[in-house]
Amino acid sequence: MSCVKVFLILFSLLVILLTTFSSAVLINEFTTDPQTDWNGVGNASSADEWIELYNGGQEDVNLTGWRIEMVDSSNSTQNLSGMILPGNYKILLDPTGTINNDGQLRLYNSDGNLVDSVSFGDFEDENVSDNAEDGNANEINNECLARIPNGQDTNNDANDFQKILCSFGFLNKIIPYNEQDLEVTILGRIVFQVTPRTLE
Repeated sequence: MSCVKVFLILFSLLVILLTTFSSAVLINEFTTDPQTDWNGVGNASSADEWIELYNGGQEDVNLTGWRIEMVDSSNSTQNLSGMILPGNYKILLDPTGTINNDGQLRLYNSDGNLVDSVSFGDFEDENVSDNAEDGNANEINNECLARIPNGQDTNNDANDFQKILCSFGFLNKIIPYNEQDLEVTILGRIVFQVTPRTLE
């Protein structure tokens, strides 16, 4: 067998493996220190923690058999199910266990392959310098850690994630200082926000 044929076979196998283990579904946004009553029971607590997944691909993804591991001082696992459509989000409200302000979230597909992870705060992942900020919040404007821009993954969590006002199932964005938000709240939960623009 010629060297060219061997190279083509190995290259084809590599492409198949990379395609198999890559995923368009990412951990897109999360809160570890809720300032908002997301579950609507009357006060913000650890039960208002949530993780948002985003499908930035072109195909539906069946999440049955997928899982998220929350790795910190109290490790826990959340099993997933259901479909996530292209350009859509899945919110995991009050996942199993609690998410510490310093930790790591790991997303695994149904084959058990790691498809995404995010390290935040002082979590020791052998490269703390590229961790996102810790999850500690003291107001709604820094309640969430989110990928900016939406769905960006450079494999550097410090660059990919910023503290923002939670978008909860919508496009992640930073609201410029000269814009105001009008929040419509029903039963203690923000149901939508209107961001008027300043005309110059």
